[in-house]
Amino acid sequence: MRVNQQLLIIVTGPVGAGKSTTSTALAHALRRSDVSVAVIDLDQMYGFVRQQDGYGEQTAWTRARSGAGALANALFATSMSIVIVEGEFFTAHELNALLAPIPSDIKRRFFTLRLSYDQALARVQGDPLRGASKDPVFLRSLHASFAQALPFLEQASVVIDTNTLTQDEVVARLVAALDIGDRSTE
Repeated sequence: MRVNQQLLIIVTGPVGAGKSTTSTALAHALRRSDVSVAVIDLDQMYGFVRQQDGYGEQTAWTRARSGAGALANALFATSMSIVIVEGEFFTAHELNALLAPIPSDIKRRFFTLRLSYDQALARVQGDPLRGASKDPVFLRSLHASFAQALPFLEQASVVIDTNTLTQDEVVARLVAALDIGDRSTE
């Protein structure tokens, strides 16, 4: 990757697919002395703008997506090379809320991590930091939203099935799909 080329990477998928872990690992894989990488977690942005307790306030989610885009834009303005935004971007409207503040000359790559409900349930049940998503009924409702979004995501993004891949394999596939060349010689 050339130092003057900036890149926005968007990572989406259902709860439990590994968006946060993958984004952090991808940032580590891409970072080098002349390439700076930031990761923006949409759930954290939601926490900043949420006005009431609970989950699912749509106005807050829209603000969080727009805020993530504005933050990414501000980071690019400081010469950040790569910004990875991870979270739920299941519709064109949700994706556009993120992209609106970002100049069109910033290269963009959109990835979906696909995971079955059964695998998602197994992963969240084994994660002591999970809260409501450990509830199988709640998780099923979240996963149903993802399933409804799949036709859009399959058309708009590169889909990587994470059901049987290790974290390293997922990151390797993302790096390969980015097609940014041999990092050791650029």
